[in-house]
Amino acid sequence: MDSVYSVYSTRIHNEMPDHELFDLLSEMTYLLKDGHVNLYRPNNIIQYGKISGHPIGFIYISSFSGEPENFEVIDEIIEKFSALKGIIIDVRLNGGGNSNNADTIASRFADKEYLFMKSRYRNGPGHTDFTPWRDRCLKPCSGNTFIKPVAVLSNRRCFSSTEWFLAEMDAILETAIDLIENSDLPD
Repeated sequence: MDSVYSVYSTRIHNEMPDHELFDLLSEMTYLLKDGHVNLYRPNNIIQYGKISGHPIGFIYISSFSGEPENFEVIDEIIEKFSALKGIIIDVRLNGGGNSNNADTIASRFADKEYLFMKSRYRNGPGHTDFTPWRDRCLKPCSGNTFIKPVAVLSNRRCFSSTEWFLAEMDAILETAIDLIENSDLPD
C-alpha cells in the first residue's frame, strides 16, 4: 500500500475542493477491491460507482427527501458516466420524498418532453366531483443528459415520489429499454 500513498499523496492539496478529494479517495478505496469498504457523501442519499469490469454505471438513490441541491450531484455523475455504455439506477426501498427531486434526476435521462401521468383531484363532496384531467410532463434538463441504455431497479417498497420517478422513467424508457421491476430480489 506504500505505492498507493506515493501515487496519490502528490495529488492531494489544501485547496482541493471537497468533491475532488472525495473522488480521489474513492479511487484509492477501489484499489482495495473490497466491497465492504465504502465512502459516503455527506447527504448519503445518492451513491454511485462503475460496475467492475463493465462499461456500466450504477446509481443508488435511497430517498427523494432533502434539499434540492443534494440532487444536483446527478450532473457530476452524468459527466463521469458519459463514456459508459449504460447505467443501472437502483431505487429499491426508496420511500419517496419530494417529486421535484425525482424530476431533477429523471430529467437527466430525457431527450424530449414526455407525458408520464394524467391526474385529477376530488374537489367536492360528491362521488364524481373531480377537477379536469391534468397532463404531467417531464421536460429534459438544459444541461448534461445521458441518452443511452438505462435500467431501473424497483421493488414493492417504493412509494410516493419514487413511484412518480418510476412513471417518469417508464415514459422515457418505454420505447427503448425495458423498465426492470425486481420485486423478488432480497430487501
